[in-house]
Amino acid sequence: MYDQSMQTMSRRQALGVALGTFGGLALPAGAARAAVASVPPTEADLAQLRLALGTELLGIEFYRRAQASGRFPAHRVRDLRRALANEQQHLDAVSAPLAAAGQTVPTADDFDIAFPAPAFSSRLRIAELGIELETAFLGAYLGAAASLSDPGLAATAARIAASQSQHLALHWTIADSRPVGLAFPVALDVEQVSAVLDRYLT
Repeated sequence: MYDQSMQTMSRRQALGVALGTFGGLALPAGAARAAVASVPPTEADLAQLRLALGTELLGIEFYRRAQASGRFPAHRVRDLRRALANEQQHLDAVSAPLAAAGQTVPTADDFDIAFPAPAFSSRLRIAELGIELETAFLGAYLGAAASLSDPGLAATAARIAASQSQHLALHWTIADSRPVGLAFPVALDVEQVSAVLDRYLT
């Protein structure tokens, strides 16, 4: 229902409300708990969740290095910092159902993450790597949203996909001033996403 009090809200206040609600600054209270499956996950579900966890660990390391690269002006560093916070929140959301299913939840210490030597040498190279990674991350969550057996987990995957799409738009903006992408981003299966992760995460 339309709230007439919005008429007296300043443009800055309204923007703050929009960012707080839709900008991925924070998951709503209990969102990670809400991601826990209401029915026991299948083996295919667990594979999707483990894959999603791998994308988040890789994404967190990518954004840490991109933010620390010294290649971006202050406003872009803020964008990268927000994306990093998103990825950390996504990690919490996908870790919860794995833990609830009695699975061991890997951490970054369980993997070696290696990027090509020149990957962070310029804004363009960082953006190109970001496009490759975020395309895979988005495809992973679209695939998960279409295949997870629990509706709650599928909905969480769809919400994370929306966030990853924003990250992908950021990198296209940096690389080519082209923030608007495909009308129908492509869902990827476990093997396709794994092929990307295996290049950087072992």
